[in-house]
Amino acid sequence: MFRQTGTNEWTILYDDAGAGVDTLSDVLALELVMADPAFVLYTQWNGFQPSSAYRLELPVGQETLEATGAIVEQSAKRQIGKGFCTVLLRLTEEVFSSAKAGTPETACLQFHVPEYRWEYLFVSRGGEKFSPEKLRLEECGGKLTFGPFEAAAEYGREVLRTVSLERIPLRKQYGFRLRLTSVTEGDNRPRQVLLRNVALPKPGVFLSKAPELLRQLCYF
Repeated sequence: MFRQTGTNEWTILYDDAGAGVDTLSDVLALELVMADPAFVLYTQWNGFQPSSAYRLELPVGQETLEATGAIVEQSAKRQIGKGFCTVLLRLTEEVFSSAKAGTPETACLQFHVPEYRWEYLFVSRGGEKFSPEKLRLEECGGKLTFGPFEAAAEYGREVLRTVSLERIPLRKQYGFRLRLTSVTEGDNRPRQVLLRNVALPKPGVFLSKAPELLRQLCYF
C-alpha cells in the first residue's frame, strides 16, 4: 500500500509480520506520466516516439542518470491511458536496508534543454518593398545578434529572413525584447522602427526546414 508523505513522495507500507519483502525477486512496477504536454518540445530527446512504450530499470548504482540514455524504448506500442514509461524498481537488499535506516537510495533523472538559433521571417502587410540590406532585427539590451537579412520565398510568398548568430536554450519566458528597424546608409536620421515588439518564437508553431532552427513568422 502507498501513502503520500510529501510533494511527489510516497511511502510503501507492508506487513512485516507476514511474507515481508523478498529482496531476491520483488519488483515494484510504476508509471511515469507526462503532466505537461509541452514536455517533449522543451526536452532534448533525439528519436523520441510519443506512441512508443519506454522502460526504466532501477537501481543502477548511481544517483544521477542521463534520462534519455537510461530510459529505453520498447518494441511494443504504448497503450491508451498508460504512462509513457514503466519504471521497474527491484527491491534489492541494499534498497530495502537503506529505506529501513531512513536514508533511502535516490535516482535523479537528468534531462537537458535543446538549444536553437532563431529564424525570423518577416512579411510586409501592405506589400511594400523593403531592401534586405536596410533591415535590422535588434535585441534592445544587446543580448542577441542577428545576421544580415535576405529575401526568400516561404509559404507561397516573399519574405525577409534573418537568423540569430547565437544558439538560445529553450525557455517558457525570456528576458529579450526584439524590434525590427530600417536604416538609411549615409543618412543622419534615426532608424525607422517597423515593428516595436517582435514576438518571440515558440516550439511546435512554425516548422523550419533546418532542425537546428526555431522559426517565427511576423507581419509588419
